[in-house]
Amino acid sequence: MLALCPCLRIPGLHSCTGIHRVAPMGLSNLRSVTIIDCICLTVVDLTVVPSLRSFRYSGGFFSSFRLPGDALFADLDIRFGVQKSRNVLICQKVFSDWFESRVCSKLATLTICSNVLFVVSSLLNATSHDESTKMGGDLFQSMTELQLLMFEMKAPELANIYVFLKKSGFSNLERLFVQLPTAPSGLLVDSFDYVGLEPPPDVLENLKVVKITNFSWNRYELQLVFFLLRKTSSLHKLVLITSSLEPLHVPGIQKADLLFLAQAVANGKVILSGSDDAATPPFHSDVSADF
Repeated sequence: MLALCPCLRIPGLHSCTGIHRVAPMGLSNLRSVTIIDCICLTVVDLTVVPSLRSFRYSGGFFSSFRLPGDALFADLDIRFGVQKSRNVLICQKVFSDWFESRVCSKLATLTICSNVLFVVSSLLNATSHDESTKMGGDLFQSMTELQLLMFEMKAPELANIYVFLKKSGFSNLERLFVQLPTAPSGLLVDSFDYVGLEPPPDVLENLKVVKITNFSWNRYELQLVFFLLRKTSSLHKLVLITSSLEPLHVPGIQKADLLFLAQAVANGKVILSGSDDAATPPFHSDVSADF
């Protein structure tokens, strides 16, 4: 079907049940591909489309996933399903190839879910210093916006965020969006309180805007907020979308840290809001917006 449309630039596949493989051939004008909830899809091979600048995906894990190593992507949005991948090694190989081919070197906007974050962070954390520099380093030096979609927010997830920020290089990042999972009523108390990794050094010197949605005063959410407040010298505002508009006492969080947060709220650096701020949307605000 795609081969019959040589001038096609922006194809979108949504809820297609009979497609097992996407591998377009001879589409030199292709600029953007969006794939959403195609439950039978197992293979995506776009290696022959170097013209590709945007790829957006939401759905299950693949058995084979390849992007062109010579493409200069402007934005990537990859959201794998909630279930952990049985194909972690395949996913690690995919991202290792991306790092080595510098496929993200011109990337301006990136959205990933916590499953992808787990794969990338485990890959970076398992390498030596020299290998990490080769695979990460200044890989994301052109990126100005990052969005993290978290299915959970506990100690391992916070550690994954720290690894990603520390080893991938976000020197020009200006906007950070973190979508937390919808929490049950009341405070979340996690008995596993060991993050296992120190917060990264000052790696976000140009970060200006942060928005965290579904903020529920989990201790790990708060640790992320404290890190962002203390390590980002250019931060203009940090917006917390939360149902609790007053700083709360949280087990495991020092009173001095809560007072520090209260002062940031008082001086306007931290904004507590009961509803999302539509005036500050992420670039990938809705992966299905093209349909």
